Amino acid sequence: MQTRDKVAAYEHMILIELEFSLHFISPLVFLDRFERIFGVDENKEENRQIRSFGRHMCLFTQRDDQFLNFKPSQLAAACLILAVNLSSSHIVSE
Repeated sequence: MQTRDKVAAYEHMILIELEFSLHFISPLVFLDRFERIFGVDENKEENRQIRSFGRHMCLFTQRDDQFLNFKPSQLAAACLILAVNLSSSHIVSE
């Protein structure tokens, strides 16, 4: 076995032993769910703008380490609320 393969195998064993997960939960999964809950997933121009801006904000939060202190669901909710508030959406008044 090559040295590189050995190191990778040892890394894998250490991660398993420590029960360390390398899975990343993206705010986008929560954003999709919140959009469905609030009916923003309907195919209307206003909703497309809200969805687009919400997605851009979620992607932005993934690029900046200051947002690591927040749960992905909190980030998604904040991004959707910001997108709705910046639009002239009727969702705010409901």
